[in-house]
Amino acid sequence: MSIPLILPDAWMFLALYGTTIAFVVALYTLLGQDSALKEGRASLIPAILTLAISVLLSFIPLMFTGFFTLGKPITLVRASNWGNILLFISGFPFIFAVILVLFSMLRVHGRVTHLREDKYFKYSPPVKWVRGWFKTEDSYEVQKPEPRKPASLGLLKELNCDDKQFETGCSVLLLYDSKESPWNIAIDFVDCGLTNGESVHYVTCQQPSWFVWDKAYTADPTIDAFHNYLVFIDCYISVFGFDDEVLKKSRENLERRGISVVTAGGIAGLHTATAKAFNITKKTIRAQTPHAGTARSIRKPHRMIYDSVSALADASGIEQVRLFFRHVIPSERSYGMFTLIIESEKSDEVLLNSIRSIVDVVCEVHDGKLKLIRK
Repeated sequence: MSIPLILPDAWMFLALYGTTIAFVVALYTLLGQDSALKEGRASLIPAILTLAISVLLSFIPLMFTGFFTLGKPITLVRASNWGNILLFISGFPFIFAVILVLFSMLRVHGRVTHLREDKYFKYSPPVKWVRGWFKTEDSYEVQKPEPRKPASLGLLKELNCDDKQFETGCSVLLLYDSKESPWNIAIDFVDCGLTNGESVHYVTCQQPSWFVWDKAYTADPTIDAFHNYLVFIDCYISVFGFDDEVLKKSRENLERRGISVVTAGGIAGLHTATAKAFNITKKTIRAQTPHAGTARSIRKPHRMIYDSVSALADASGIEQVRLFFRHVIPSERSYGMFTLIIESEKSDEVLLNSIRSIVDVVCEVHDGKLKLIRK
């Protein structure tokens, strides 16, 4: 009876898997050296673990062969058969790992070229051209927004700026120190927006979304009637929450109240989540405005609140945070959005100077009131 040789095959497979896992580990290390790429390296960990399974399955036949070499021929045959089966099985996790690496690199490509996590192919040149051919009308986002009501300014009237400055697109940087709390201004910004017919997206980074909602609801319980127009973009859960069960339960409780929560991890994830949140708001407005599907020349005014986005520098790097603001502030202004950026005076000075250079208004909190720094 001939004995199938598995020793050369096992070494060949082991060398392939070992080289591949070394490459992926090196790729993981490389991504961690660049702030624009570090968000994507976590997705390589499952690939590394899967490759380790392939290495283990290919190493076992070598142990079989060595252990049974001095045994009976029939025993060696059985060992060889089992070894060949294990080598065959080891190919499946290897293929799966290669697919994981491929999709991880596609996501990295989306982060670098589009600052998004869901743009693998949609904005690649061929697909973008084809989509442009079949596009027959302007999207809801680019329609002219309704005029903003003066009453929606709330505490921002303390800045003594021209009300016309806030009628369409405008951006405000609000700075605070450890002795002052910006919560009354932030909650007032949410309340005045919702109660005056605007949709609101609140980006939370240092506190979970339900913490902000509790403060808003405590300040004005009537805003519960407008919760359909409020969407939280919660970066705290994904970046700093890890697997804490109480965070998951709290989020579920908030969603049961009918409040939408979109989670995001890192800067590219935040940019992706803002688009998802806007689609949620757009769907809500169309559902409550039957004629919106045919007459969309005017859309609901919208305001954004970015609360302590600098905290995401721990996950994405300060350069990515600066890049994000340099993109979204002019972009949201052109869409007619009202943007409030809340940051501590202790945040990275380079980041704050970058934001100061592109916002329309800079103010500080002093004794619970707003102080205009620049307009």
